[in-house]
Amino acid sequence: MWKVLLVISTVSLIGAGFLSYQNKEKAEEIRTDRKDKQRQLAGLKDDLKTAQDNLAATKANIQKLNTEREELATRLTQKNAEIAEAQATLTRKQGELTAATTRLEMAKEVIREFPDIEALKMEMAQLRTQIQELNIEITGLQNNIATAEVQRDNLKKVADDLDKLADDQKKGIITVPFASTVKRAYNNWGFVIVDGGNEQGVVERAQLDVIRRGQQICKLIITGVEPTESVAEVIPGSMSPGQTIQQGDLVKKSEKRTGTNPGEEPKIMIPGGGGAPAASPAEGGAADPFGAPAGGAAPAPPAADPFGAPAAPPAGGGGGMAPPADGGGAAEPDP
Repeated sequence: MWKVLLVISTVSLIGAGFLSYQNKEKAEEIRTDRKDKQRQLAGLKDDLKTAQDNLAATKANIQKLNTEREELATRLTQKNAEIAEAQATLTRKQGELTAATTRLEMAKEVIREFPDIEALKMEMAQLRTQIQELNIEITGLQNNIATAEVQRDNLKKVADDLDKLADDQKKGIITVPFASTVKRAYNNWGFVIVDGGNEQGVVERAQLDVIRRGQQICKLIITGVEPTESVAEVIPGSMSPGQTIQQGDLVKKSEKRTGTNPGEEPKIMIPGGGGAPAASPAEGGAADPFGAPAGGAAPAPPAADPFGAPAAPPAGGGGGMAPPADGGGAAEPDP
């Protein structure tokens, strides 16, 4: 009997140990999953903060343009007042000149009738001097009016250009012909550097088509503009299957906007959210534009700030930031 009880006890202990092992594995899986969810949440919070910072910067830029436009409008009003005052002075001086000319002619008539009257001669000399001075003043006033009108026209042109620039930035439209190339491609991070900036008429939120051998590869949206180059992100869902952006690809302004209506804020793309397709393990990852060595199976970090701020490293990682594997052409480190 005791042997039966011993066997039953042994089987019970083995079963209990097996169940305990299974529960331990499940608990470990739950903890690992929770950590992954926390890392993803932290990444999404970082992306939201980046988007909010970009929105605040854009609004500040628009506010600055509005302030400059108001200052130019004030200066234009002042110039108009100066021109009106100068024209009134000119009219008055012309009236004085006419009166003096009339008096001079009268004096000449009197002198012809009474050639010995010295007082009239002196008065005529004074009138000549007065006429000369009035002519000099009128010439100066006319020059001042012409200069003020030129300044007014220049101020009006600058104000109109500022209005147009603010409207273009608000709508995200490049109004001048624009075609350039991809200067550097960072497919792992979902953005590229385009050769051409605000000196070439590029504005934020403008959309570009990426062309290779006559075929459209994807669409980009401008998220940052410098004088001679711009930062652009891949519009989610626009990438052709199996394609990635390569250095030297042709870019030109989009004639038809996709996904983002004029006036909307640019959508900051999160890696893995529909941008460039993931590469196979054989292709490897492009160089990290922020200097970290390429990683293998590290989890995808949050999207990098295209204006230069480094992305937050993944929780629980090692030394450097490891970008997710992504195909594409060779990328250069961000200077």
